[in-house]
Amino acid sequence: MLLQEAIDEFLLYLEIEKNYSKNTVAGYSLILRPLKIFW
Repeated sequence: MLLQEAIDEFLLYLEIEKNYSKNTVAGYSLILRPLKIFW
C-alpha cells in the first residue's frame, strides 16, 4: 500500500467510523498530506 492510499483510507475511517466532522478531517488532511514529500 502506498502512503497516499493509507492516508486516504485513514481520513475516510475518521469520517465514517469515528464520525468526525468534515472540518476535523480536513485538518488531519492538512497535517498528513505533506508526509508524502518526506516518505
